[in-house]
Amino acid sequence: MKNFLAVLCIFSFGFAQVPSTWWVDGANGDDRNDGRTEATAFKTIQNVFNSYLLGNYTDTIKVNPGTYDFSSGYISNANKPFIMVGTGGASQTILDSDQNNRFIILSFNNEDAVTVFDGLTFKDGLLPSNQGSQGGAVAIYGNTLADFRNCIFENNKADYSGGAVYVGGSATVNFESCIFTNNEAGERGGAIDYDPVYNDASLRNQFLSILKSQFYDNKVKSDGDGSGGAIFSSRQVEIVGSVFARNFAQGEDQYQSASGGAIALDIYSWDQQQQTSVGGDARIINSTFDGNFVTGPSIGMGGTISYGGVSTKVLIFNSIISNSAVFLNGTIFEPTDDYNGAGLVVGTYSPDYNKVYADYSSIQDAAGEDWAGNGVYDIDPGYTDRRNQDFSLSDKSPLIGVGVDAWNDWGLKAPDYDINGVFRPTPLASDPDLGAYENANGTMAGPMPPSNFTLIPISYGAKLSWSPSTKSLSDATLEENIEYKIFQDNRVIATVKDTLYTVTGLSLDSTYAFSIAALKIDDATESVKIGPLATSPSYLGPWYVAVTGGKSPNDASNTNEYGSINFPINHLTNAIDVAAAGDTIVMLEGTHSGVTNRNLNISKRLVITGDLTKSPDEIIIDAEHVTRHFTFDFDIYTNNARAD
Repeated sequence: MKNFLAVLCIFSFGFAQVPSTWWVDGANGDDRNDGRTEATAFKTIQNVFNSYLLGNYTDTIKVNPGTYDFSSGYISNANKPFIMVGTGGASQTILDSDQNNRFIILSFNNEDAVTVFDGLTFKDGLLPSNQGSQGGAVAIYGNTLADFRNCIFENNKADYSGGAVYVGGSATVNFESCIFTNNEAGERGGAIDYDPVYNDASLRNQFLSILKSQFYDNKVKSDGDGSGGAIFSSRQVEIVGSVFARNFAQGEDQYQSASGGAIALDIYSWDQQQQTSVGGDARIINSTFDGNFVTGPSIGMGGTISYGGVSTKVLIFNSIISNSAVFLNGTIFEPTDDYNGAGLVVGTYSPDYNKVYADYSSIQDAAGEDWAGNGVYDIDPGYTDRRNQDFSLSDKSPLIGVGVDAWNDWGLKAPDYDINGVFRPTPLASDPDLGAYENANGTMAGPMPPSNFTLIPISYGAKLSWSPSTKSLSDATLEENIEYKIFQDNRVIATVKDTLYTVTGLSLDSTYAFSIAALKIDDATESVKIGPLATSPSYLGPWYVAVTGGKSPNDASNTNEYGSINFPINHLTNAIDVAAAGDTIVMLEGTHSGVTNRNLNISKRLVITGDLTKSPDEIIIDAEHVTRHFTFDFDIYTNNARAD
């Protein structure tokens, strides 16, 4: 009898530990049901929590496809770990707050179980200012352990940080195969904000994980500096096989600049024993960054990545950074040769304390940087379809097979699978590709593309130039038997052997896009196209000055051909103001006199000439014995001028 009772107790105890499953069906459920089967599902997710049904052993909540309205309040009474699964996946299981609330706050203490969200969309979450300022969709505190898998975060917003997700306290939160789109914060972390930890060595040494996730069009729009368009992290973080595109950080303070268009790292924590702040590391592995930027009234840093903190080390491995930018007052900042500010693509204000190390990667403008290893290149990646958000490598990409399996300097290894679950490397005997996607081929098809493609607008046209195609990324020998195909709006307009081409006959104020590809004559194979570079031609000279019939720059009747021979300028003073250094001013027939055609101060390099179809005595600049004609007050050795 005693043995029977013992067995019964063991059986009862074991039975009590079995996690329960709760069902929710917004279309067919009823909150008066018991929620224990799909046929008796609840109607609302909140009812699972209202009824205090969750047990101590991580129950599962299965949510059937549908749109669940959270506009009247977020999930309350979430006091135990759980697993919430969208049975139809994120695209069909949508939690929508209609910009009225966040969705959930998690704050567990002394819990070893992991709360999991899988296959859900968090849409239009908005944290009202009277409820706080961090975590537009989700806020996580305490010692909470949480994983988000296969989730979508879309159009969520927080006043201060973590437009989609805020992680504070000693929480540990990881993301796998998630998509973040168009989330926004007012100061930092447009999608995710990781706050620092204090006096916890185990957490301080831990790397939070962002794996196979995508970040598109997330933003920080700040009245101050603005940091981390997609992610702001004060914790150690490892980002693997992920994509960041068109994220940005915007600041409005002329004394504090925006930083980290995609990622801003400010890693630190407090060490109570040492009574000091300590730094940490970030790892970026096989990830792709494109079109991220910072913008504001002062020169920002790290159009893609900024890093700082007490002592931060950033490792970039097998990754791609392209089309990054720093905008100054709405215009791309182009540094001069003597620019000595923070890095414009990957940057810090404290290079003595914070370091970046990169190798086996393609990184914009990395050539010559002391942090770039021998395996760092700067070349057009050859994405399959960048405009339509396909950042996989085309078959012609020069970045196929140029990665490595391991970076032994830092003990890092390439992932076994790419963002889509394709095995790396493919084929088996090859080397892995750079970036988040693995191509089916082991090497690129076709020749190397040209590089250093530039476009200079001219009146009614554009001057194109590029560097010739080489044998490979590692062999700078020029490729033989190469021609270059020039594309205007994806239409071939010329094939040339030179590396210069002038396009003429363009309409003013229309927009044109140009690309270049290398063509190997032997086998008719083509490289990936580089570009496109766009231009909207405007009239840029030569500038014609008429004795009569000309107009001032402010005349309301001016056309886009103002300053041309058909729409000349009314006097030389206005022509000098309109002309840029290096331009030509043409004086038309007649006598140019009066105060606007004499005593002219010239401080830029110009060519001033008469109409060459006329003789000198037909074109006169008359100072009328009042004063001199010109004063040149610039350094003639560096800024020559000529008057003919």
